[in-house]
Amino acid sequence: YNCVTTTGGIDYYYLSTPGDIETRSFISNFNPIQETSGLTRNDNMGMSNDGKIFYAVATNDVICYRLSIPFNIASAEFVFRVDNFHSATEPTCFHFADHGRKFYDHQGSSGQIVQYDLTIPYDVRTRTNAVNTLTGLGFPNWGPGNPAFSPDGSRVTIGQRGGTSIISGRCLTPFDLTTFNQDSSVTSNA
Repeated sequence: YNCVTTTGGIDYYYLSTPGDIETRSFISNFNPIQETSGLTRNDNMGMSNDGKIFYAVATNDVICYRLSIPFNIASAEFVFRVDNFHSATEPTCFHFADHGRKFYDHQGSSGQIVQYDLTIPYDVRTRTNAVNTLTGLGFPNWGPGNPAFSPDGSRVTIGQRGGTSIISGRCLTPFDLTTFNQDSSVTSNA
C-alpha cells in the first residue's frame, strides 16, 4: 500500500515474492469516499495484523474501514470517522501493536510518538493513557516513522523521518515505548 498525490488515494499492489517490493504488480487505487480532500503522500494508513481493519489517515482525520476480504481494501466497508484526531499536520506515525491493544501516533509539535492503550482492540475511539515517548532522541518536528516491534514486543526499531537515523533498542515492558532503551543507531545516506 502506498499513499500517492496523483490520484489522491492509496495505490495497492500484489507482491509475487512476499516482502519484495521489486516484484510488485499494481492492482488498483482506493480513495475513501468519506474523505473529501483526498489522501496525499504525507498521510498514512494502518492495518490490523489479521488484515480485517484498515485505517486511512487524512491530515488530521482518521477513517476506519472493515475489510470483508482480509488485506483487500477493495472490500472496505466504512465503520467510523474521527475528525481532528491528530495534533500533527503530517501524521508520519500510525501503528498498532500487541494485538491492537496499543496504538502509536505522531505528536507534531515535539517530534515524539504518543502511545495509547485501547480498551477495544483496534478501535482508536477508545484510546486512553496518552503518553509522549522517546524524549531526547533528536527526532525533528516531522517526527519518527512507525515503530517496528519484535513479535514479543521486547525490541523495537524506529526510523527518523526527515533525517538519516534508524534507532534500535529494547522495551523493558513489552510494546511500551516509555521503557525503551536505545542500544544501537544506524545512519544511512538513503
